[in-house]
Amino acid sequence: MRIPFTCVVAAAPDSVTDEQAQALQNAFQSEEVEQWFQEYQGGVIDYVDDITLENSDEIWTEFTEGDA
Repeated sequence: MRIPFTCVVAAAPDSVTDEQAQALQNAFQSEEVEQWFQEYQGGVIDYVDDITLENSDEIWTEFTEGDA
């Protein structure tokens, strides 16, 4: 059985530069991290890199305004 899981890293807008945020996104969405997820506890967590700096506001709004 797989349970949906999302790892979110957040910071106040004035505490990180765009370059720093992009570097963190690149690291989290690297092949090395994808491989780690595939190996972690036998691959029980699926690696997904759907949320980016470009679409995170829209996704968060949909999530918080949706039926919960």
